[in-house]
Amino acid sequence: LLLIAVSTDAQSQGIGEKIMTFVQTLLQQSGQHLLLVETSGDAAFARTRRFYHQCGYHHEATIRDYYQLGEDKIVFRKRLN
Repeated sequence: LLLIAVSTDAQSQGIGEKIMTFVQTLLQQSGQHLLLVETSGDAAFARTRRFYHQCGYHHEATIRDYYQLGEDKIVFRKRLN
């Protein structure tokens, strides 16, 4: 999963979690067992990383300087049961 977004004025209302649940359900129904999501390691994306943790994702990898020098790519993983 490369990107989901919720308008700033609609955040903290459970919309992002509903999107993630929908995507996970679709993948499970098609026989998939794993979902990887990625985001920036930049401080501006700390809330995004917390969101993925709250949705049950675990840190899988950090790719240093991926987006630019000093901005890592953070990959999260969740097993779909």
